[in-house]
Amino acid sequence: MDLSLLNKFASFAPRTKSNNPLSAEDDVELRQLLRPTFLRLDELHREIEQLRALSRRKQEEHDALVTVTSRMKSLISSPIRKLPSDILASIFTHCLPSTHNAPIHPDHAPLLLTQICGSWRSLAFSTPQLWASIH
Repeated sequence: MDLSLLNKFASFAPRTKSNNPLSAEDDVELRQLLRPTFLRLDELHREIEQLRALSRRKQEEHDALVTVTSRMKSLISSPIRKLPSDILASIFTHCLPSTHNAPIHPDHAPLLLTQICGSWRSLAFSTPQLWASIH
């Protein structure tokens, strides 16, 4: 904003603290000063909205990249993915309830193991020891 315009507005500032009316000349002058200010405010509003839209798009792109890189990183950094199926099946059998004739529950092995991921589901269903004593 033009510094001289701010100085002109400053000359009107003390008048905001009273209810005294402006003279006709001051009224006209102030209206003329405000006209470009309102135009500039509209322009700034449009620019701010454009920046907000750009910020939203950048945030969406950022979030998508974080999600995909996190998933891809898990492919190379998760040691359990490297276990052979027979070892994992053996681990699954050790997860079974230790009490004899324990009732089957979706929050416990073997059903819980079928809810982790597709490969665990397939492995759990193809491991007969997990299903040998279901009640």
